[in-house]
Amino acid sequence: MTKKLVKFINQEASNLQAAGLYKYEFLAENTRYSQMKLADDREVINFCSDNYLGLGGNKDVRAAAQKAIEEEGFGTGDSRIICGTSDRHKGLESWISTYLDTNDTIIFQSAYEASIGLFESFVGDEDAIFCESFCSAAIKDGVRLSRAESSFYRGNDVVDLENYLKRSKNARFRVIVTEGVFSVDGTISRLTDICELAKTYDALVVLDDSHGFGVLGEKGRGTHEFFSITDEVDLTIGTFTHILGGPGGGFISGNESLIAWLRQKSKPYLFSSTLSPSMVAASTQALQILIDDNSSLVKLRENTQLLYKGLSDRNYQVQGSEHPILSIMIGDVVMTQKMVNGLLDLGVYVMGFCYPLVPKGMARLRLQVSSDHSQAGIKRTLEAFDQVME
Repeated sequence: MTKKLVKFINQEASNLQAAGLYKYEFLAENTRYSQMKLADDREVINFCSDNYLGLGGNKDVRAAAQKAIEEEGFGTGDSRIICGTSDRHKGLESWISTYLDTNDTIIFQSAYEASIGLFESFVGDEDAIFCESFCSAAIKDGVRLSRAESSFYRGNDVVDLENYLKRSKNARFRVIVTEGVFSVDGTISRLTDICELAKTYDALVVLDDSHGFGVLGEKGRGTHEFFSITDEVDLTIGTFTHILGGPGGGFISGNESLIAWLRQKSKPYLFSSTLSPSMVAASTQALQILIDDNSSLVKLRENTQLLYKGLSDRNYQVQGSEHPILSIMIGDVVMTQKMVNGLLDLGVYVMGFCYPLVPKGMARLRLQVSSDHSQAGIKRTLEAFDQVME
């Protein structure tokens, strides 16, 4: 290995550490649950898990996964194109299509694979993609891989989006990309306005609803149900991560012709081993629970409102309220990190977001609420916020 490269990497790592931007991993147990144990045996209330519906440790979900392992082992051998597909995979896709009221669905190892395998399958250098600047890194990577002319319009700014659309008259195809819920602060996209612009300018709408699927809408179907515009989104990207507490798995659901084309052209689908039987079984069971019993969804919304009101009453500037991601605007990087450390000392684990994850001067705390959180735990959390500002 070249010593020059190693020296460069070590210097860059030192620069990140000096700037306070180096990412450290730490040992912990039960990271998907609302109570997490750290390496020093301290138990803390966890507000950094994607386990919104508390199904990550559900006994029926675990049993479904274990049964699939006993029957079929751990893996599938290769991709579905090479080794063949299974009733389990087709069944999960059918479940999702029925749940979302779409024509067809294709599943991937992760939502990231779905994102990077989508756009280059459809569009090229004759086309134009308009991507919301708040979209995730996965979506942006997929857009850049497409070779289409890409524009990143200001977050939640449909005027800026329309200005870009007006200048795209020579494009063969137009694609508008947005997230249903922006993961950094929990705000919800202006999806209705975006769909109206798509009609006007004959554009395809791609919705990354990774944080909306299973959470938003009367039955948890996502952002399109929240706005009652189910028929106006062409393709929806989603993940099983946020209904299962983080194990992975993603999908794209929508127009049957577009989904069929993805089976022919999407490289992650064609060249990656497909989702394991145990993950398919767990995801199917979780979806079944969500359809049959909305109690976890009701509890999630109660917990979200309880924490939101408690923080707002304490004069914290909280973004979001209709989604379990709550973002507290702090501004200063040092103060944000001080609050993260102080809350952890008081038994509450939250995530701090600073530059470059967010713009300079926009540092914040992010809390992810779960139906697993108890009212006593939320009360203790609010008391910790009182103490950390003393």
